[in-house]
Amino acid sequence: MTAEVKYFYGLISSGEERRFNIEGIECSQKVYTISFKDISAVVSDTGKKIFDPDKENVIAHQAAISKVMEEYTIIPARFGTVFSSADDVQVFLQKIYSTAKDVFRKINNKVEMGLKVFWKEETFQKQVNSNEINQLKAKINNAEDNRVYYLKMQLGELVEKIMEANRTYYLEEIYHKLAVKAGAAKLNEIIGIKMVFNAAYLVEKDKVEDFNLYVEKIVKVYKDTLDFIYSGPWPPYNFTTIKIMVNSKDN
Repeated sequence: MTAEVKYFYGLISSGEERRFNIEGIECSQKVYTISFKDISAVVSDTGKKIFDPDKENVIAHQAAISKVMEEYTIIPARFGTVFSSADDVQVFLQKIYSTAKDVFRKINNKVEMGLKVFWKEETFQKQVNSNEINQLKAKINNAEDNRVYYLKMQLGELVEKIMEANRTYYLEEIYHKLAVKAGAAKLNEIIGIKMVFNAAYLVEKDKVEDFNLYVEKIVKVYKDTLDFIYSGPWPPYNFTTIKIMVNSKDN
């Protein structure tokens, strides 16, 4: 196999041929563009079709995307996406051209900001320390073995019901209020019972500082009850509708 294989980082809204001073996923290879009309694929040459998703490779993939993002709005590709040749890249660009243009119109000059919110341990314990829950816990402690599993299932469902009601409050007070300040917002999957919500916001680049201030104000209001993980700017992973996934077996 030769270095004809192209490792794919994403799409930019420019037909300009560029050779970036950016190291690709293989450090000896620089990142450059392959263009069709006024869009381009950002790629680097490689001698491999399969990349292990280890820490070093994932960081290299993300670093290249982040560097390109300093100059262009990018539709990021999934880690490990490759094309067998430059010709295959051209075919792909022609195939997704119209869809890509629609996506660029929505995300141009915008970045993604992420916000994960969790209940502090003390807050969580207070919320699940209801009479109903304590009574059910007492039943579990005194139940015969054949009923323990069923009662624990009931307990889990009750805790989730209580926390879901509390989530609704914070979605209104935090998520939706920030969504008004952003161009778009999206809720992602909740990971664990103590997570309140996991959100992504699409924000214009020149309004990121203003958005940061809104987030800071909210953090100050709820700092005694909630923990926040705020991150970004990122490429707009959650707001790109193109599924840029190429099966190397098809190339």
